[in-house]
Amino acid sequence: MSKTYPVQGAGLGLRRTFIGSLADDIPPPIDFMEVAPENWIDVGGKLGHQFHNISEKIPLVCHGLSLNIGGQAPLDEAFIHRVKQFLKTHNIRIYSEHLSYCADELLSKVVSDNLIMRQPCRPQLPRFHL
Repeated sequence: MSKTYPVQGAGLGLRRTFIGSLADDIPPPIDFMEVAPENWIDVGGKLGHQFHNISEKIPLVCHGLSLNIGGQAPLDEAFIHRVKQFLKTHNIRIYSEHLSYCADELLSKVVSDNLIMRQPCRPQLPRFHL
């Protein structure tokens, strides 16, 4: 049994600082681009147009940064739906996310030089299908 993957080859993390130089011509060594959806959702204007053009020319993969799946706060379902729409709009082939505790106020509670959470973290993994 052979496995095939939605993207293969060498990828480049797409950043706003150089999107203009790639909007018209993507060099052949680049087989796909990686983006953080949080950095591109709802971006309009010239940057949004350039991003859309790139998404039509080369496969995109996404790696999310802020779902806070390991945190105590409930999942932001509205944000999850925005990510889903972004993935559909730009035909994203792969989406991954950190399993991390990254957005709760408890992270700011510092005792001495060490970070101490005052409540146990018992993450509930989401049951959403993108």
